[in-house]
Amino acid sequence: YVRFGDKFYVVGGGLIREVEERGFFTTPKGTIGDGQFAVLDLSVSWSATTPAWKKLPNGPKTNGAPVAMNREGTKLINFMIPGNSSADPFAQIFDIASNTWTTSKIRVPSPNRNGLRAITNPETGLTYIAGGYEADDKFDQMYVYHWDIDDLTKIPMGSAALVNTQHYRAVWWTTKKRILYFGGFASGAFAKADVYEFDPSNESWGALITTGEGPGARSDMCMAISEDGTKLVIFGGRYYDKWDQAILGHLFVLDLTTMVWTRAQDYATPRTYAACAIADNTFISWGGTDTSTTVNAPVIIYDLKRNKYLSQFKGPDPDKDVDPLMKNAPT
Repeated sequence: YVRFGDKFYVVGGGLIREVEERGFFTTPKGTIGDGQFAVLDLSVSWSATTPAWKKLPNGPKTNGAPVAMNREGTKLINFMIPGNSSADPFAQIFDIASNTWTTSKIRVPSPNRNGLRAITNPETGLTYIAGGYEADDKFDQMYVYHWDIDDLTKIPMGSAALVNTQHYRAVWWTTKKRILYFGGFASGAFAKADVYEFDPSNESWGALITTGEGPGARSDMCMAISEDGTKLVIFGGRYYDKWDQAILGHLFVLDLTTMVWTRAQDYATPRTYAACAIADNTFISWGGTDTSTTVNAPVIIYDLKRNKYLSQFKGPDPDKDVDPLMKNAPT
């Protein structure tokens, strides 16, 4: 998924039953869908149960594939085409104006690797994929996509926090001109519960110093950042050990000006693998899977200003609006 302006694009996906037995860890079982591709209009008001989706031509049949938009907002690229070999095309590009998909020329050594994210630097137009697609399992290369030549280059990540990590999440931090990363699964254990930053200008890594109750280690959550770069939201995800696992409904907000975490009210139903964005100071999340099946509706709407869940996006009276699933929502 990727947001550009007042459009929120969701590509691919499928049906997943994440938890078969609550008391014992079981591997997620998924079925890749038909390559569905849709855009949600964020410029108008809509209900959580009837969001303003518009279907677009089907794209690649993928789960957990990196998707990115160019800085002009005219093209979208879907990396990773499952089942392909290193000799086969690795990505497809969607042209917004012509409403058509074309095949990219790029090839990579390990095209079936998933759980990575692609983030575009609007200053340079370059798109970054931490972890990369090398033939080994080190996940230690930063792949860089060049839109102008439809090609990939790479730079080493060294001892950066995301080495060996997949199923993390990432966003572009407008105010600092950096990429923020959180969570994931690394070398048989969950990544540390820190927010890491990557500065493309000098290819350096660091960790944010935060206070307050923040999210613990987890993977497959969704993460979004406000347009002004002041609020970072982490929602849902999953955590497991050898004997137990949990799909989470937690929602955490990091104030990027004070670096203080706040835990909001948990959502009524947990989610993992969801898509999310922040628009007009409102966090929205769609899809994913709960503790039993893939979720189609409703869209989760959380007002960051009023600190409550709503039933309408850009509704006429948000002060009185409340998500009917939230019994103890604040007023």
